[in-house]
Amino acid sequence: MCRVTAQIAEGLKMSPRKRIAIISLLGIGLGTAFVAMLLLAGVFYSSTQRLHQITQDLYVHPFAVSNAAASLKSSLYQMRSSALLMVATKMQGDDWKQATDSINENERQALQALAVIKESFLGDLAKVRLIETRLDEWRVIRSHILDEVRQGNFSVADQLIQQQGSPKFNEIIELTDYVLSFARTRARQFIDEGEAESDLLIRRGNLLSLILIASFLLTSSIVVWRVRYLQNTLSQQATTDFLTGIANRRHFLTLVEAEIGRYSRYGGSLSLAVVDLDVFKNINDTYGHHGGDSVLKGFCAICRKSLRETDVIGRLGGEEFGILMPNTSITEAASVIERLREAIERTIVPHGELTINFTASFGLATAGTLPAESLLAELFRCADEALYQAKNSGRNRVVIAQA
Repeated sequence: MCRVTAQIAEGLKMSPRKRIAIISLLGIGLGTAFVAMLLLAGVFYSSTQRLHQITQDLYVHPFAVSNAAASLKSSLYQMRSSALLMVATKMQGDDWKQATDSINENERQALQALAVIKESFLGDLAKVRLIETRLDEWRVIRSHILDEVRQGNFSVADQLIQQQGSPKFNEIIELTDYVLSFARTRARQFIDEGEAESDLLIRRGNLLSLILIASFLLTSSIVVWRVRYLQNTLSQQATTDFLTGIANRRHFLTLVEAEIGRYSRYGGSLSLAVVDLDVFKNINDTYGHHGGDSVLKGFCAICRKSLRETDVIGRLGGEEFGILMPNTSITEAASVIERLREAIERTIVPHGELTINFTASFGLATAGTLPAESLLAELFRCADEALYQAKNSGRNRVVIAQA
């Protein structure tokens, strides 16, 4: 029976089922990462909107009201100063007209500021309405003062300022100070809310970033683990006989070649046995292929129990097997194989309600006297010839190849 050197595999192609499994894992991982990114984006968007709203509220309400209150207060002081100056300097003619225009302009600005306060103030609106009422009353007093100054009644104008204008002015200023103080307090609250929202945004962002990183790491770990598992499975399938679980022909020949290389470099001893189960066709015909499979599995189980840890068994095809025995002389190998033959002869393989007895024939060869340049082929040739002799001489025996 011809034997060749170990064949090099072209490469394993991943099965569709395993390919789908890896793609599914990648899909799940990417999906998880995508969901985490969406959550992160959602949190940032929500927080950004909240910060934007706080900024808007800060501008529209406290800052706008604060600026308007300050403008109102400034306009009031300028109107009062202009009225006092008119009386003190006894303005007439063009000076009186310019001062009056200035007072009217300041009054217009004050009304504009009051309109902003009425629209945006978040505090007690009753006080804002009271400012509006007192300002209307002050405008009436201011008109009387201007008329008296225009008519030259400066003492009457001064009396109006001291008795009516100043108290009304002070009341308006007090109410305006309340609006200004409230707006500044509210601004501080909005700033605190903004800082709190920023801190919350940072914490949420950090948390989601950790979740995102964890999901990537977990997914990567699972994918790497699964790929390695599939690689190991494929490697096992590529090197293992699917029925018996021992080395298949290709892997066994690779192991024999490696051991021959070691033997060629370092010397020592090396033996090889070729095994063939006797009348295996009759077993299949009598008990069916399931019976034959049971015998093949039983034979391998006996080999695992009887052979040494350093010995390697491989299925060469059908009911034919090879046993590699590194660092083993022909005498030691004959003892090991004979012990195995006797164990097989004693074995009963259960098959349903039946039992099956079987035997095996062995051809044993050693590398000691074989040519180094073709040691693999010669080792198998010698073992095959010895097996042929074992078969022809009655089976169920061990024959050692002659050098």
